[in-house]
Amino acid sequence: MKKILLRLRAASDGGGLGAAGLVVSAAFIIGALAGGIVAAYGGPLPSDVVPQLGRVGAADAVWDVFCYPTLALLCGFTLIGFLLEPLLAAVRGFLLAFAATALCRLYGFAGLLLALASGAVELAVVIPCFLVIAARGLTISSAITGAVSGRYKGVRIFDSLFFVRMAGILLLLAAAVFAEIYLTPWLAGLASRLIS
Repeated sequence: MKKILLRLRAASDGGGLGAAGLVVSAAFIIGALAGGIVAAYGGPLPSDVVPQLGRVGAADAVWDVFCYPTLALLCGFTLIGFLLEPLLAAVRGFLLAFAATALCRLYGFAGLLLALASGAVELAVVIPCFLVIAARGLTISSAITGAVSGRYKGVRIFDSLFFVRMAGILLLLAAAVFAEIYLTPWLAGLASRLIS
């Protein structure tokens, strides 16, 4: 455990995401593989599931975009965040892959188009922002845990560009909210017209 905390702390010293980024990304990929396998081979799915293609409300879009990045940021400020961040990334990957695979399984190629249309903004903007926040939260949590346990003396929890990075990510996520409200319904409608 001490070696893991030291490696995660060393990765945050240079401002890069290094080992923390690899840990969070690997957890996301493992969760996505598990979600795809469960949806593909997990048993019967209800055949009356129809994805909603209408407009997305502002509150729903804000919740969809900010839920997991906010949880990742909050988990980073806990003592057990170095355990929670990979778990959160795995859950996010599982849910995303399960939904996409279930649509593909139910509707075939049409389901693939619907999954891509409804998840385009999330895949292009929200997931990368979530992974960066989760990796940064992992390094912050390991630094906090090391400082509390006495392993690190005079530890810096934030590097000099932390708040600049978080402001940039906040702007990207705010743009993603508008894209979820206006672009996603248009893409989903286009996909449904291509299918029928």
